[in-house]
Amino acid sequence: MSVRCFSVLTLSLILPGSIDDEQGAQDPMEVARKRSHFLQVVEELSRRAPEGWSESQLLRRDFILSELARYGQGGQFPINTDHPGRAMPYFIDHFGTRCAVAQLMDLTGHPDLVLRIADQDNHAFLAELLGDVDIEAWLEEVGLSVEEAAYIQDPSFTRPGPTTKNILPPERNPDNPRSSTPGIDSVRGATGERGRAPSATTTPRRSTKAASAWSWQQWWDLNRHRFVDVRERYRSRPTTPVQPPTAESLLRDLEPFFAHQYRTQQDIRSTTLLAWARSNGNRRNDELEQFIGDYLRDSHQPYREFVLLALGFLGTDTAIPVLKNILQDRLEGRIHLGESGAIDDRFRSFAAVALAASGRTDVLADLRAVADRSDVSSELRLTALEVIGLCAREQAERATVVPALLKSLEASRSSTVNDRIQGAIPIALARCGDPAAVPELAGIVERFSGGRLLRQSCACALGALAPELNQDLFKLLVAAARRDPDPEVRQHAILTLGELAGRTRDLAGDLELEVMQFFADGIDGVHRQPLDQPFRHLAVALMARSHALDTTVFLDRLLDRAQNAGARDDRASAIVALGILADARAQPLLRAILDHCGDDMLRGFAAEALGLLGDREIAVTLLEACVESQSEWFSHRAAIALAMLAYPGLTEPLVQAFERTGSHAVQAALTSALGEIGDPRALEALRKVAAGAEQDQWTRRRATAAIGRIAEARDRSWTEPLREVFNPNVASNVLLEVADLF
Repeated sequence: MSVRCFSVLTLSLILPGSIDDEQGAQDPMEVARKRSHFLQVVEELSRRAPEGWSESQLLRRDFILSELARYGQGGQFPINTDHPGRAMPYFIDHFGTRCAVAQLMDLTGHPDLVLRIADQDNHAFLAELLGDVDIEAWLEEVGLSVEEAAYIQDPSFTRPGPTTKNILPPERNPDNPRSSTPGIDSVRGATGERGRAPSATTTPRRSTKAASAWSWQQWWDLNRHRFVDVRERYRSRPTTPVQPPTAESLLRDLEPFFAHQYRTQQDIRSTTLLAWARSNGNRRNDELEQFIGDYLRDSHQPYREFVLLALGFLGTDTAIPVLKNILQDRLEGRIHLGESGAIDDRFRSFAAVALAASGRTDVLADLRAVADRSDVSSELRLTALEVIGLCAREQAERATVVPALLKSLEASRSSTVNDRIQGAIPIALARCGDPAAVPELAGIVERFSGGRLLRQSCACALGALAPELNQDLFKLLVAAARRDPDPEVRQHAILTLGELAGRTRDLAGDLELEVMQFFADGIDGVHRQPLDQPFRHLAVALMARSHALDTTVFLDRLLDRAQNAGARDDRASAIVALGILADARAQPLLRAILDHCGDDMLRGFAAEALGLLGDREIAVTLLEACVESQSEWFSHRAAIALAMLAYPGLTEPLVQAFERTGSHAVQAALTSALGEIGDPRALEALRKVAAGAEQDQWTRRRATAAIGRIAEARDRSWTEPLREVFNPNVASNVLLEVADLF
């Protein structure tokens, strides 16, 4: 569209327009809001330059934008007559008025498609109709992307009256907006006339679409540690030893053990060095640094890249230059690794993480230099980008890093930067923790702009950065959660809504009711998109566990879903959500699932939920499962749940289960449990296992790793950022491995 044409049309959008009374009682505030929306859409889409479209597509696109501007100026929009208090799309309303997308379809010669959608999916967002080949063909014909069409579509809102009550228990809620609008057949015509019957409808043809690349289970495994501080829970128990040994005394006791292990247990040297460094902290230790240096120079040693993390744990003035030289692929770095040629980017990526783990701010310049280079692998750039945020948590560093990252974000959107690199920038901003980035990230989500990975990361980062939920953030996140065509954008937006609603202590005015209605509708199945349902369960729990609201209305819904949801993932996610909600009233149902359910997946998640609730009576059942269960999956979840229970009498049985189980996966979980609990009384038994000639390599490795966790010298909060993975789709493989390690 020409600039002159655009200026005239967009100006007309803000001029007063008549409202036809025959169309129904239009709310002037809603009309003004919709006009503003279409003005913003036309302005935004006119600036975009689609790549790969033909000349005819571009001409049709110009026509579409011109007509969209005219539609907005006309001021005749669908009226929400059936669902007060909810923003609801109407393809055609009771009065025959088309929504913007329906109007554009009509004008481009597709009235039958309009009628078919109105008959079958009158209240659907376009994101819920993905795979309909007729809609996809129309979008291609007129030169619109599916994201742009979703941006155009704007649901209608009617303010609820004083007696409107929508938030009801699920079994008593008669209001289901997924049903077709009463009387719709009598009011639709190709020109919007009342009383004209539609033509015969056809069944939509569906194309095959890929499912979501991540799952709610992946989110849970990456975020479980946020909901219970195992070590704090253990130390708060009344039978915990009053005076646990200090880190210094533990190190004095363990140093000879680690040195002996390094010399005699050659097949687990890398694990020994990492455990030793964790227990050493940032004290100077010449012997340990010598061992690390010798190990790194020997190219025949396995897992050398992981040993670089040990230098980061030390963070000494002699360790940091080694890591910088390796990160920058300098000659000195090659010598440290015994390399004659260029250093592999995997080693350089681990060096970046190790520098961030040191907690020093004098490493920022080196990390930024690598992150800004286009001649290194995307894996290295991704790693450097994300960990920059770990070194810029203080205001002095933020003042330079955040503006630079925002500038990089803007530049990346107008270039051919790798999609994952672009998506990593909002995550780096999230790690910085500066709310100043919120407006830029919110704008991307609101306008459905950029690639799917960028929108995912922006939606996710808003949950980390926004101080609280306000009306503007609520509206744009709800729009993303309902309308974005990418399932993972929707799912991140849903989780962010839960995070922010829980963080906001005082939801002002109507916002509290709107938030509760959104979550209630989500659980009740009013919102479509079955892939999103587990995330709705989790988001409800995130909101309700932290907010000063009566949670009964959500507890009842989650209990119902945990028992009666048809889909297995829906039941499992509702079970986990009950654990996050931390309401003891869920305990009887969770125990019944653990004891009597025949599905080991559901039993495993019930065990974790009871672990979050601190139900010590399940300990015997879980210990038996770790050793005797035929289901390794259930045994692994049982071991995780045991860690959450965290009471002192559990230490010895955990060690015994560790020695008896034949499953490496269960051993790994028990190792993590012992390390998380941090009871020094487990050290003697673990040392015997780690040094035992009769044990296989992986058993000895895990016992050694548990020793390092228990004897960790620094406050454990320093490891928390290394466990965080905001968006697995853009995280480098190295960061995922490090998160798993911690």
